[in-house]
Amino acid sequence: MNTTIPSASSALDKAESAEKIRAELELLCDPEFIPDIPDDVDPDYLALLPWRSSCMREYRITSLDTTDFLDRVVLPHGWELVCPFELVYAKTETFPRYFESFWALTHNGWVCHSFPSFDSSREALWEGIKDFLSRVETAEVFADIKYLLSPETGSWIEPDKDDYYSLAHGYYLEKTATLDKGERLEGLKLFEAHEWSLRHNGSEIGRWAKGRDADPEDIFEGARPYIPADLFSACRLSFYLTQPSTREHAAEVYAGQIWEKGEMLAFLRKICAKIHVGDTQIIRAMLLSYAATRVENSEGIHISISGRTGTGKSHAAVVASSCLPKSAVVNAHLSDKSLYYHPIKDRSVLILDDQEMSPDFQELFKTATSDWDHPGEYKTVARNAGLTLALPRRCVFWVCKVDLNGDDQVLDRQLLFWTDESDEQRKSVHAAIMKRAEMPRMKEGEDTNFAIARALWGLVEPKVVSVPFANRVRCDPMMDSRNLKLMFCLVEAHALMHSPVRRSMIGGDLLAEEEDFYAVMEILEPLFANQKGSQHDKLSKSGAKILGWLCEQESGLIPFGDIRVATGLSQSQLSHALYGKNEQGSDGLLAQTAAIGVERLSETRPDADDPELRRSENKKVVRWNRELYQKGGMRRNGFWLAER
Repeated sequence: MNTTIPSASSALDKAESAEKIRAELELLCDPEFIPDIPDDVDPDYLALLPWRSSCMREYRITSLDTTDFLDRVVLPHGWELVCPFELVYAKTETFPRYFESFWALTHNGWVCHSFPSFDSSREALWEGIKDFLSRVETAEVFADIKYLLSPETGSWIEPDKDDYYSLAHGYYLEKTATLDKGERLEGLKLFEAHEWSLRHNGSEIGRWAKGRDADPEDIFEGARPYIPADLFSACRLSFYLTQPSTREHAAEVYAGQIWEKGEMLAFLRKICAKIHVGDTQIIRAMLLSYAATRVENSEGIHISISGRTGTGKSHAAVVASSCLPKSAVVNAHLSDKSLYYHPIKDRSVLILDDQEMSPDFQELFKTATSDWDHPGEYKTVARNAGLTLALPRRCVFWVCKVDLNGDDQVLDRQLLFWTDESDEQRKSVHAAIMKRAEMPRMKEGEDTNFAIARALWGLVEPKVVSVPFANRVRCDPMMDSRNLKLMFCLVEAHALMHSPVRRSMIGGDLLAEEEDFYAVMEILEPLFANQKGSQHDKLSKSGAKILGWLCEQESGLIPFGDIRVATGLSQSQLSHALYGKNEQGSDGLLAQTAAIGVERLSETRPDADDPELRRSENKKVVRWNRELYQKGGMRRNGFWLAER
């Protein structure tokens, strides 16, 4: 709608000051009707009063209300007719005393046109505005308003704020009114239309009317002239997905388009990145972990995320799980035998958020992950009778804990990630939090894109995936065989998520490509280099920081204090990294490499108060052997492909 909004003043020049207007009103003020002119009356409305001249008849203001108005008629497309005051003209020898109303035509609150009327009927009001509207409005809007004010049809309008649709990029759509635009038969409305308003960041940028039974496509087409072409598609998608009648169908349609292009993983990563800042490798690994549940020959991919409190472990899991079918996610504290008794579906994601694995639960974890196609049975007794229970099949675990959780056999079965704790990450997170605070609140997973994400999984058919280049894969001879299996599971899952653009064998098996291998290496290489995790060495982040600094030092005895200053770790963090959780040395650096040891030295010093006296102090130091570490060190190379 291209509407030219004229000056807000039609009788007095806009530059006329409020003081002069008030002075004019004081002359017109009749104590019989108005004892005082309010100070807060908008000069734009007072400026609509007739200009008094020597040849003009005397008149008085009888009623004045420029806040709620004496009368008001709401029109479509942002237009309104308001009556701010009434006048009475003095009786003369030739003219009787009579009353007159002054009307203002406004658009989104701006005064655009004014006219006097002795009759407030719809026909009289229409006559007062039709010439003006014919010059500034489109034919469609002109016809809508004419219909509304036509006296023979008795059409009317009602405010209607029932429907509100949040779109993309700051746009939102709301139904502002219901129009009765037709005749009536025995009191029943025969034709009804709805008026829609498009707003952007709070400002209205367009209105249009559509029939009550118009389909979503027709309704949203009214927004096309007001939305930039490069944003229109995203806004239309948001509109469809906010309506229960079209949400499921729209999600399926768009999911199909993404799937056929082989862009499923890229799409899921993109929508997660809108909510969770950083940790891109973790998000990708989680998505591949769930995809592996549908790779028929996979052995499963389980995820462990460790890091300090508040660094996004739980948030990463929640955001990634929002992309999955809701029935496939179990985010709860699990007791030692709960998986046997609860009706958890096969191919589910089990999120263990800040849950310490007891010895019994660790045994359950090993049972569920060793042969996840046939996890085995559990025989117990209930009500004096034997009871046989079974674990759900092909379930994956996502473990979020400050420290590494479980013994070596548990850790061997997982991809071990650290959260990003850098200053740059912290600043990015703070900026994202502030940006989200400016927008309307939305729960995780309520973004319309997540409906498409969930629909995408309905297109992923379980398949057997083969890796034809497996004989060209090379790794360090000391590589743990479980890491080799994990790598192939990731490659297979990546290929499955790109099924439409991968080749298949005659029997239906999907063939992975080298592209899948190199994509997986982007996830694994930082883990083997102890940069974003510690897949081979199974180090905590503090342990990796200590070991990295020690590698730069010569062999010898190094005081604890020097290590703390160099690494920025506290005394408890340093002790935890060296000795492990139980401080018995069973799962810390001391147990992981013989190149590190701890000794107590007795040091004698002169007393500060009496130099002739000497005091003995015990001091802990780290015994570091760099040559031993380099000879049989912990770090291993990742994987690579040999030449053809």
